[in-house]
Amino acid sequence: MTRQFAYSMVAMAIAGLALGTTACEDEDTEDLQGNWYNTEAEYPGVVRGGAVSFKIEKDGKEYVLVGTGANTNKTVERERFRDFYHVSLDNANTQLPTWSVAWSDTSSYKNDFVVGGVRPMPSEAAARNGAVAFTLNGKGYVGLGYDGTHYLNDFWEYNPEDNSWSKVAADYPDSLRFAVAFVIDNVAYVGTGEDYDYNYVNKFYKFDGTKWEAVATKKTKVSQASAFTCVASDGLEYGYVVGGKGTDGASYMLERYDPRNNTWTTMNYTKDHSRNDFDDNYTLSSYGHTVFVLYPEDPYQCRVYLTTGGASSAAGKATWEYFPAYDYWVQRTAFEGSSRKFAVSFTLRDRSGKDHGFVSTGTTGDMTISGSSASFYGDTWLFNPNAPYEYRD
Repeated sequence: MTRQFAYSMVAMAIAGLALGTTACEDEDTEDLQGNWYNTEAEYPGVVRGGAVSFKIEKDGKEYVLVGTGANTNKTVERERFRDFYHVSLDNANTQLPTWSVAWSDTSSYKNDFVVGGVRPMPSEAAARNGAVAFTLNGKGYVGLGYDGTHYLNDFWEYNPEDNSWSKVAADYPDSLRFAVAFVIDNVAYVGTGEDYDYNYVNKFYKFDGTKWEAVATKKTKVSQASAFTCVASDGLEYGYVVGGKGTDGASYMLERYDPRNNTWTTMNYTKDHSRNDFDDNYTLSSYGHTVFVLYPEDPYQCRVYLTTGGASSAAGKATWEYFPAYDYWVQRTAFEGSSRKFAVSFTLRDRSGKDHGFVSTGTTGDMTISGSSASFYGDTWLFNPNAPYEYRD
């Protein structure tokens, strides 16, 4: 059996899981696998798009913090934010989230979510949207973005031990918005995005908590992409950047970074480009989407879920699953909330050790324009990739 034929057989087997996948986003979603469940939880701050999220631990418990972002229906003076709220998963047997207002409020732990007020970024830190965020050595970092006038290059560190923010001494080398970030072995990698002159960027820098250092340049220049990390079948962790907006519109590129060799590799395009059947229905080239990663029982078989966003100024709902071991995508049930871009996604682990993926906030609007009218959202959705459509709806 040739390698190409073997790959095609694997791809065909995976494609069977899609139960009739087709290219169109408006395909009858009942033929696709996966179910979105509305948790009925509303983000406690002003509804917004272009927020960021990062994960920390406090008192032995896992939390995700969600904040910054913008609501362009507000006045210019109030449309961007520096506030943060946290969410945690306490009991996977119910899906009734409760919002609270403080870290110590244990009364709300009876339900899935515990969400509370986190000290906002200080007034010296500009309110912003289109920032990036990541976790490093137990602390959260938020930086870059757009304050309505300036493209920013500062970074701020969040310490969960005393609920405080402090400015990172080393500014990022460029002022950007809509960049991406991922972390491998306690080193953060930040890059892509766009500068004040609307030039798309492919530079990347690594950050060890004290200084920035240039690494290999990504092959294509994009903004509004998504990034994630996965442990591949070889047992090594890689960083990926998918999609985004380039000079020719929605990018069809998926590129993988290897920090051990400081190299970028172009993976299969997210559009039909080969003579094999596996990519005939690929239509996931988009930007302004969001990505989360779930691990099944085998830690080397992570699954990536890309959802919302769109290939034009219109917001979308399409959801796709990526198999890094085979470099292959399968369409899943479309996001069942309102169409949106610039949402945040995150994962939380329950007591049994199982991860759950969530999508929250977002907008129908183009976050590159200040003062534009759009719909904004604060709802929170859970995705079960193994459930049939309308399970528990």
